[in-house]
This record gives sequence, C-alpha cells and structure tokens, in this order.
Amino acid sequence: MNYQSIITIEPGKRGGRLRGSISLSSQGTIKTIELPGLKGGDKRKLDIPANAGIGISINIKPGKNIQEIGFDITGDENALESLDVLDAAGEKVSNGMSSFSMGGGPAQRSINLDKPLDNTMKLVAMIAVDRKVTKVPFDIKDVMLP
Repeated sequence: MNYQSIITIEPGKRGGRLRGSISLSSQGTIKTIELPGLKGGDKRKLDIPANAGIGISINIKPGKNIQEIGFDITGDENALESLDVLDAAGEKVSNGMSSFSMGGGPAQRSINLDKPLDNTMKLVAMIAVDRKVTKVPFDIKDVMLP
C-alpha cells in the first residue's frame, strides 16, 4: 500500500487528508511446484510459470548434517503462498523461514529443518499464478482527528 498523509489541523477538528493507493489482487490459480532430490551443494532454480511473476532459487551449503536451505526470491513475493520441505513420507520437516539483512544489503533468507537434509527430501512451493492486480487510488478529506 502506498499512501501520503497531509495533516494540517489541530486535534479534535476536521480537515486532515489521507491519500494514496492500495493494490488489490485476485488469488489466481494456486500451483504446486516441487524440487526433489535435495542435497548439499545444490544451487537450483524452481521451474515456476512466467505468469506467476516470481522466481525462487535455492542454495544449499555442501556438507553433512545440513539443517538449513538458503533461498532467494525475485519478482512479486506476494505470489508465494507457502514454501516447505517434505521428507520421503510426505511429512513436513521445515519449521519456519528466516530473513535478515545487514547494512541495507540484500536479504538473506533460509528455511530451517527439524532434521538433517537427505536426498529423499523435496522442496514444495505453492505459487499463485494468473493473479490480477488492481491499483485503487483513494483520497480522504476532512478526517476527524482525536
């Protein structure tokens, strides 16, 4: 949401103004995208349809007992409904995502796992495709302020 607030009045009086726009989107169609055979040292990209407007790539550090998968998102992050790691039995082994940045740099993102990664696990992304986004402007005048 993008907005601009112009307040030029005293509290308890009318005259404030709030204007801007809000972007609304339809859900679109939810597609399941799977990336099987995860292993240490992987650097792969999910095969996501172009009409989703999002790209996801993973970066798994080499080694044993890996319990974290790094990933990057490009494009419209709002198209991502969920991102999980499942084991061979189809049970969820991911227990959350984290994101941080330092000094205004790019965000470092990762998925944490309950148990060490093995090559029977797969990454499963639920992605909204064919979403319609509508930008709705608004301009509210004479807002009563407390």
